[in-house]
Amino acid sequence: MRKETAGNALCASAKQAFTHLKNTENQEYSLKFAHFCDLVLRNYEENNGSMQDCLNGMHISPTILARSIVLGTLQAMKLNKNRAHDMFPSLISLLKYEDI
Repeated sequence: MRKETAGNALCASAKQAFTHLKNTENQEYSLKFAHFCDLVLRNYEENNGSMQDCLNGMHISPTILARSIVLGTLQAMKLNKNRAHDMFPSLISLLKYEDI
């Protein structure tokens, strides 16, 4: 029961973070948003889709996460953020998702 409650709280927090960062117009947050989406997507992939209920509750799909990672990283690269340039090779692995 505690694990389920913690999981629900984590999902709710992730949804709030996703919504907040996605709607932030400050371009400085683009890399933070990309990193957040990357963490969620990697966790989803490593757990063989066991986070599907959480993603459904957030109304996002792995494809939306992948697209957000690519767009956020490219925006940060445009702003000459060194960490964004370091993330570029990992963007290639996201090509497996449709519509990227």
